[in-house]
Amino acid sequence: MRMEWVNADMERVMIGNESVRWRKFMQLLEPALPNQVSNIRREEIDIVGPFDGKINTIYRIKAAHSNKIPNLIFRARISSAFRYENVVKEKILFPILNGKLKLQDNDNLNQDIKNITNKKEGSYIFPADAPPIIPVQDLYYYNETRQQIPYMYSILSYARGISLHDFIEKNGVNGANANDLDPKSREIVEHAFNEAGRFLGRLHEIEFPGFHESILDIGDESRMVDWKELFFSRVDDLLDEASRHALMEPIISRLRAYFREYESLIPDEETAVLFHNDYQPQNFIMDPSTGSINAVIDFDNWQIGPREQDFIKIQYWGLRDLDPAFSRKFLEGYGEFHDMGGDFQKKVDLYKMQWFILVFNIEMDKILKREKNATVDSRFPSAGQYIEEITKILDQTS
Repeated sequence: MRMEWVNADMERVMIGNESVRWRKFMQLLEPALPNQVSNIRREEIDIVGPFDGKINTIYRIKAAHSNKIPNLIFRARISSAFRYENVVKEKILFPILNGKLKLQDNDNLNQDIKNITNKKEGSYIFPADAPPIIPVQDLYYYNETRQQIPYMYSILSYARGISLHDFIEKNGVNGANANDLDPKSREIVEHAFNEAGRFLGRLHEIEFPGFHESILDIGDESRMVDWKELFFSRVDDLLDEASRHALMEPIISRLRAYFREYESLIPDEETAVLFHNDYQPQNFIMDPSTGSINAVIDFDNWQIGPREQDFIKIQYWGLRDLDPAFSRKFLEGYGEFHDMGGDFQKKVDLYKMQWFILVFNIEMDKILKREKNATVDSRFPSAGQYIEEITKILDQTS
């Protein structure tokens, strides 16, 4: 039954640069809503947002006065500066998280990936008897056709709670009085970081047959690559791109020397694991009364990588300015699953340097493409600040 949207002619929803009528926006949501819902009026729906990120426009949709519809998250990828596969990546990830897509001893793995990739509309809702290995959102619907709006979009279940980042900000965990943090708040944050460490350990138990430049090539043995060669090839490409900008020019030669000096940190044999690629407190949705994590979100950038890469953002965005006790709790949780070894942090720093160059290039690309957003960008370092971070590492290792 097609739903009839009423009383919606005058209001609009902004998705990127597109001004979409409320009626049309609700039609985008229609595949994710219960079939029995009909004749929804504008006053019955709360549309909260937009929460404009660096890459996506996001809205929360909820019923205003009843439980007539489930709480939803609408996400449209609006940036042309996005550097990863141009698909809704959860559609590939979620069958991996509950074992429906077998990665080992599967002669049809690449065909399975192609079958998923070729499907431009669909959903992935975890059945009760096959939950994911860590708590994540359900993918109620995705659409990559760009026929209704000029962006691919997805609709996910809403994860109840508060992000660990917001809890830290609201409770002064990283403020001037952090040492005077009340015992209950400290206990909540310690529990959240410990659980986040354990969840990352679980993710890193998922191993792939080998490395690929793209997750779309998983299972294709002819397109497997050597990790060390792939890493340094990516570094060379990033440095070539960065060298075109005057801000980077004074340190390019030092950067090339840095990667040559620390090349031996990357072993010839490396294990390919599931790499979240944005593992940090903004993406841990937790119960504010206990610190238990209800969902890990934002797998839009997930890749195949070595374990150390997933420590970049938790250290840079999450733990850098906090009490070291929280870092220890995170590592304790992770250590239940993996031995980090003596050179672990040195390898994290090497990957962190590559990431600083990547995000510097992205920031410069966004300027070139006029995708700067003053509201959003005020929350993130500028290109110049990444230069400062790069210089710090160079000075510490010279």
